[in-house]
Amino acid sequence: YAQTTSPPLDSFASDGLGLLPSSESTALTSQANMGVHSATKIQPFLAPQALRNYKTIFNSSAILANFPMSESEQQKLNLSIDEYLGKSKRVSVASLTDAQTALYSAISVKKNGDGSAILEVLVGVSDWTKVKERKAEGPIPALVKSSVWVSISRQKLAWEAISTDGALSFEKIEKDVISSYRDNINQILLAF
Repeated sequence: YAQTTSPPLDSFASDGLGLLPSSESTALTSQANMGVHSATKIQPFLAPQALRNYKTIFNSSAILANFPMSESEQQKLNLSIDEYLGKSKRVSVASLTDAQTALYSAISVKKNGDGSAILEVLVGVSDWTKVKERKAEGPIPALVKSSVWVSISRQKLAWEAISTDGALSFEKIEKDVISSYRDNINQILLAF
């Protein structure tokens, strides 16, 4: 589900969800500000051996965004996610009942005062059994608190290039978003 109101573009989802220590978040942002094509941080929450025990995944279709996204934009993004997961040799896409892990994601844009903005794409993988045990907490907290692995990338963009009449345009960042998804999913799947 996407939020319908437009919160201010002043924070990253990974910070709000508590998935990255603040020192690492600061380092990632300064890397992105230096114009590095895309600064990425991979954060495992389990030992590599434990992560390799997960062999099946499904796309939960949960996309958090700090800007409005239409249903068709979300569907298009979810089709891309499904496609990337389907190409993996290390993990296979499974049904809700058979999957060991669930993929969720968050897209946020933080507007800087200097006419630039930073796009953050977060892709998370959660232990599906633990998510179901926590379902009373709500879908997003259950997914976040059950994370076994996240990959977070930040990229500096010119605000003028990604906005229309002062408002963020998903259409203008879609290519960057999809490319970040592909890279983050590839990073995560390499670990399985």
